[in-house]
Amino acid sequence: MAGDDRGVNIKNISNSPISGVARGDLSGQVSVAINSLPNSENLNQPGIKELLAQLNDAIATDPELEQKQKQRLLTRVKRLADAAANPHDVAFQERAEDAISFLKANLPATAAAFTVGNNVLPAITNCFGS
Repeated sequence: MAGDDRGVNIKNISNSPISGVARGDLSGQVSVAINSLPNSENLNQPGIKELLAQLNDAIATDPELEQKQKQRLLTRVKRLADAAANPHDVAFQERAEDAISFLKANLPATAAAFTVGNNVLPAITNCFGS
């Protein structure tokens, strides 16, 4: 009914903030995909989960990136998380290679995320054996 303000009342039972996924936020969706990955087995060296989390955070919070740029970059980070969750699927591994190439070519040198990308992308590449 038009003008009816009796919307659905969603109660957050856990009293925790509603995540980005509930809002449809791409960064939140990427975070969920990354968080589903296993933690690094080596406490002294970050694994794929930790590397992708660093990259996701850097892109999502970079004030130099426009929203459209963030979406394009975060989509590739999600593809990497999906590939990490499916390490034996050739199609996912090919998407990972494409995503790495895209990220290397499209992180603007003026963005703060560029520095993080330069630091973590070589290690991410090694995780995929590329």
